[in-house]
Amino acid sequence: IGSFCMNTWVSHSNIPEFSLNMPPNESLLLLQTFTSIMSFTSLVLASNLSEKKLLEKSLKQNATSLKDHVEQCTSQLEETSLLLKKNKRFLETLIGNLPGIVYCNKIDKNWTLEYISECCYDLTGYTSENLLNKTISVGRNIIHPKDHQRVRMEVPKILQKRHSFKVTYRIITADNKLKWV
Repeated sequence: IGSFCMNTWVSHSNIPEFSLNMPPNESLLLLQTFTSIMSFTSLVLASNLSEKKLLEKSLKQNATSLKDHVEQCTSQLEETSLLLKKNKRFLETLIGNLPGIVYCNKIDKNWTLEYISECCYDLTGYTSENLLNKTISVGRNIIHPKDHQRVRMEVPKILQKRHSFKVTYRIITADNKLKWV
């Protein structure tokens, strides 16, 4: 029975420092562990990189889709805005040519106006700005004090029935003239 011994001359410059003072088997085991860890780390990094690329691609697609959707919504909004402006001009023209005043008011203490047509000046002597900015009150300044209570009682009852109606009462104009409406 013989034994065989293999001697290998290895330059210390090629052996990592952490394995210089180790037996060969432990050094080999350490090298395999290191290689396994590096391989696993490389796989994790490759997987993360691949996932990152997929996410970036998905993000770009979503950004493009969102951009297209925003452009479409903006276009629809612009079209709607133009249509609303056109309808507003039409209604203003129609209301401006009616004989009388068109208005909308709250049924509150002062009959606060929410809208009044521009031709209110011809009838009352007050501008629509005066009336809408509440510097002049329909309830306090325009409806004649002797008719105020009657009108205040009649109109809400009639409005509940939801049909057209006619109420006749007196107003006092800006130059203190009495007019029937």
